[in-house]
Amino acid sequence: AADMPSMRSFGLYAALGVVLAYGSVLVLLPLMLSVTKGAPSDPRSGPGRLDRVLSACAELAIRRPTPVLLATAVLVVACVYFGARVVSDNHLTAMLLPDHPTTLANHTADSELGGILAVEVDLAGAPGVLKEPAVLSALSRVEAEAATWPEVTATASPATWVAAVGEALTGERSVPATRPEIAQRFLLAEGEPKLQTIVSIDYARGRMAIRTKDEGGIVFGRVAARLQELLGRELEGLPLTAHITGTPFVAYRGINRVTADLQSSLLLAFVTITLVILLLLRDLRLALLCLLPNALPLLVGYGLVGAAGWLLDPTGAVIFTVALGIAVDDTLHLVARTREELQSGHPLEEALRRSVQHSGRAVFITSILLMGGMGVNLLSSFPASVMMGGLGAVIIGAALLSDVLVLPALLARFARR
Repeated sequence: AADMPSMRSFGLYAALGVVLAYGSVLVLLPLMLSVTKGAPSDPRSGPGRLDRVLSACAELAIRRPTPVLLATAVLVVACVYFGARVVSDNHLTAMLLPDHPTTLANHTADSELGGILAVEVDLAGAPGVLKEPAVLSALSRVEAEAATWPEVTATASPATWVAAVGEALTGERSVPATRPEIAQRFLLAEGEPKLQTIVSIDYARGRMAIRTKDEGGIVFGRVAARLQELLGRELEGLPLTAHITGTPFVAYRGINRVTADLQSSLLLAFVTITLVILLLLRDLRLALLCLLPNALPLLVGYGLVGAAGWLLDPTGAVIFTVALGIAVDDTLHLVARTREELQSGHPLEEALRRSVQHSGRAVFITSILLMGGMGVNLLSSFPASVMMGGLGAVIIGAALLSDVLVLPALLARFARR
């Protein structure tokens, strides 16, 4: 449901991958198991360590559901508090570790060499429009005001070239008041190759560059918006149009849009999943009880981002969509097993115990494997991958605890007998 084509492709291919995985579980896995020699566990051996852990979780949730739910409520409040501090942003120059040579070079360029990013402005009009004194004077005023902004490190436009040639000739840096003088100065600079990157040969198209430090997509977008407003004010009534463009502008706008699309898609996915659970279980009370175990891991992850002061970029946002699928998967395993035990004649408390002890084993093992797989990314040299690994492991761990503690407590406290 995202607006960006890249996000729609991501959703489509992920869904197809899940369908193929489902088919392989139904067909290939039974076929492979059919040619193996089963090794049943020895009934004389006592419960293992994992069984004892799961039994302890089940007993705590069943016998003391209210303290478990109160602790969960405190955790939810804390996560909401820290989650309110989360900022969705990214830095193009922070894609490597702080001590990486490229990162150090970027900081040097930002602080001493005029910056590495630029808000580009496409200037367009009739042939010869960039020789008009009124037009160049307006561009010069735009540059002068933009240069006072703390984020801006340097400016350049056709007006800059005209003023620089005048400074070399007369010692005065200004835009001439007549068209012939402007034409003469452009003529003197025609041998300079860089002039071709600022103005077209017919002087109908031009380019303005407002160089900035890389302080993130939000700040960059704010500078671009202020510049567009300033251009609109200064160029009003003049035969010249100005549009913000450039690779950094497109990149930042696209990356921040991906993050926003992921957040909105996550909300839509959560609502859709809830409706599907309601359809499958045909029990409104049970579907509502499944909401908290599915939402709690996401709240924990969001609160962690806010508490750690991380920026939520597309890499981190993707983890939330993956974690939602894992949390829902584990919840449905346990709920389905609980219903089967109830249908077999067991009372609710015993059905919950058997569900946690049996289906909880698979949930526990797969969660540990996934946490280990995510945790490998903590060794990466890319901060985004490190965040993905740490955040993913924490969310999956929270989903595990939510399903073996919070879900049984909810069912023990509020489910129908």
